[in-house]
Amino acid sequence: MKLDVPFKFGQRVYRIKLVEALHNQHRCEFCENGFIYIKSRRFSCPSCHGYYLLLNGEIWTVCPEEYHIEGVSMYQSANNIGRPTYIRYELSGLTTDVLSDLVFGSEKKAQLACTERNRAERRIGE
Repeated sequence: MKLDVPFKFGQRVYRIKLVEALHNQHRCEFCENGFIYIKSRRFSCPSCHGYYLLLNGEIWTVCPEEYHIEGVSMYQSANNIGRPTYIRYELSGLTTDVLSDLVFGSEKKAQLACTERNRAERRIGE
């Protein structure tokens, strides 16, 4: 079976994870309500993406450590035919594998995933 993965061995990648926030409520330092105004037009704040108030103690964030792909594994239960296949990556500096949906090829993509997850899980409010 051929396994198509988006990363090459040794490639630098970015990992996201849930972390405890330092404060239960943290406001964006650049805006007052998630928006900025330019020439009377309203735009989402480029820093907090419109979500200026943290509602609970855990948020998805990009890990600051540098990781590289060292291996890849595929998992599927033998009795669960038709269920999804899970891909896990071995990353430098970690002793456990990381699920593929937590690994990204660029810091920007990782940050966007964090923003989407925080919004979907209602971890960040308006």
